[in-house]
Amino acid sequence: TTSQASSNVLANFSENAFDRNQYDSAARFALAGIRKQNSTIQAIDISAAQTQLHRAIYRSTLLIEFSHEEDVVDADISADGHRIATAAGKTVYLLDIASGQKIATMEHNEKVTNVAFSPDGKRIFTASENKTARFWSGITGKYLIELNQNKTILNAKFSPDGNRIITTCSDATAQVFDVPSGRMVTNVQHGDPIANAYFSNDGRRIITKSNNGTSRLWDILSSQILME
Repeated sequence: TTSQASSNVLANFSENAFDRNQYDSAARFALAGIRKQNSTIQAIDISAAQTQLHRAIYRSTLLIEFSHEEDVVDADISADGHRIATAAGKTVYLLDIASGQKIATMEHNEKVTNVAFSPDGKRIFTASENKTARFWSGITGKYLIELNQNKTILNAKFSPDGNRIITTCSDATAQVFDVPSGRMVTNVQHGDPIANAYFSNDGRRIITKSNNGTSRLWDILSSQILME
């Protein structure tokens, strides 16, 4: 798939950075590769990007080692660089980067597929295979709220101000939710499976990109197509 190919390319970038002893850059490329792979919820086999992430973290000047009982399928770092959230099995682990110590665990009933910090690092978004999506404190890991939705989420991104989040789903829809309340703001149907979706810088519009190469610009409040 296109997502898997992109993941492999980013894994190659990570390997090249690793060979140049640029371990931080290698880790960033590897994390991007993992997120590309997870956009299609591929098989649970360890990908090239995951392998490169493990290598980069191990050799980084900031050494963090934390054991997981199951494969890590997604991870994100807070904007301030103080915390990392990893998804393994049904659990999301919130870790302190400086010490490598576990701050909290966040549980789902089925395997977690997505984890993301809000831009300010105060919230964590998680989604699992049983179509549940939740918000947690990005500081303590405390449960906050569950989204009122019942779809398989492939990808999720916060708006620049962190007040909304957009999810792309397996039924070729993209949904925007209000973060504090969990209320759905808009739901748009692209017509073809959506590879990714993004907010505009002002947070008033969204762009959806499908696997067939089409892109659409939407107004969030009206759910109308502005450009295709």
